Amino acid sequence: MHAFKRAQKHREADISYAHHLRDTARSIRSSGKEIATAKRNAFCSAAEAFLRCAQSAKDKEQRVFFHNAADCFQNAGTYAKAARAYEDAKEYTPAVTLYRKTEMFDDAARVIQDYRQEVDEELANNVQEVTRLFYSKNKILK
Repeated sequence: MHAFKRAQKHREADISYAHHLRDTARSIRSSGKEIATAKRNAFCSAAEAFLRCAQSAKDKEQRVFFHNAADCFQNAGTYAKAARAYEDAKEYTPAVTLYRKTEMFDDAARVIQDYRQEVDEELANNVQEVTRLFYSKNKILK
């Protein structure tokens, strides 16, 4: 990371730093509430760093950064942000899974509708059924 900075390779330094943050978050062993919070915050910091890297990347590299961000957000328990990052990575099945987990059924349904062929069929059918039950239970169904 420092070598990249000295060589004026700022983009590479940012990428290296994001990986460093993720490695640091992974190395935290959580056993208490404070440590668990530190681990969650470390994963969120790594995820945000990967999102910054994705802004200047293109195509496959960009999808990798979004995937890494999603993985970090998921490890932090920040499932809505993880779902959005998976969607940005064009990984629709994990995006739908996490939208369902967070009861963001409108987003899950939108992804299923827009990318039906790329979402696991069993998951898509399950989410549609759960969505129908959720909205009818909460009397939101029109």
